[in-house]
Amino acid sequence: MVDLIFVVRAADARDWHAENLRAHAEHYAGLLRWLGPGAITSLQDCGPGLYYNTKVAVPTLGGGSVEAKYGVMDDEAFLRDLRDWDSLYVAGRLHKPCVIEFPGVDEELRASFEVAIAANRRGG
Repeated sequence: MVDLIFVVRAADARDWHAENLRAHAEHYAGLLRWLGPGAITSLQDCGPGLYYNTKVAVPTLGGGSVEAKYGVMDDEAFLRDLRDWDSLYVAGRLHKPCVIEFPGVDEELRASFEVAIAANRRGG
């Protein structure tokens, strides 16, 4: 199973879920579809600041699909965990193989991520 994390701007998290609900309502549990993007965003703010959709078929370039789960985390929670190890969720994920993409990301986020990667390689 492929594991993805989408980091969205905190101010845009509700809009991200609203758009994703319109495009992929089947990714969300029935109750959350009914409650809507505000409830999903509130749930996302609990714990490590991450909401996951699981067992999602993601299309591949070859025309098939792979099973995936994807999490949505706002940039403030992401940076907080990278800098302060607030929940250790992101820091823990960096101990697994990962592919990192930074399209359209600000330099603060990229720099914090690179510092965390270097710290993980050193063991702390």
